[in-house]
Amino acid sequence: MSIRYDRSRRRYVVRWYEGGKRRVRRFVDEAEARAFAATVSPSGGQDVAIDVKRGDGVYAYETKDGPRYRFSFRQADGTLSTRRGFTSRRAAVTARRRLVESIARGEVKPARETFGEFWTRYLEERQPYLTAGTLIDYETHGRKRLLPAFGSRPLVRIDEGVVRRWMRDHR
Repeated sequence: MSIRYDRSRRRYVVRWYEGGKRRVRRFVDEAEARAFAATVSPSGGQDVAIDVKRGDGVYAYETKDGPRYRFSFRQADGTLSTRRGFTSRRAAVTARRRLVESIARGEVKPARETFGEFWTRYLEERQPYLTAGTLIDYETHGRKRLLPAFGSRPLVRIDEGVVRRWMRDHR
């Protein structure tokens, strides 16, 4: 059960679960939202928290252990991802700020693509620009050496250290 203020719609939003489904209802007035929440909350509306969005990308949610916080961010492929379970808003804000800054610096590249998927796409994209012999060489080296070593590994888990160890072990 939660009540939030949605600035874009200028409404208070009440969210709750009923019959295993997530339900939503919007109200112009906070008092109306609280009154409605008291009728649907299993606890009679006692632990309903107002969370006016602060624009920092951090959101509260209720658990049986009390309120927790989550934040969302964009993956490199454009999909939305979240990190959950923070016990305080401050901890979630700090973690989000650090993650976004590290992404901006290029230290973290959040993505779900594996090296095998990347390699297949790379060869398809490069094909018009490569001679037939070069393309065959790339495909052969990829199939014999790169894909067995890195094929199922997420692309974000391959860094300079991993490649240097692989090169040292395969001389």
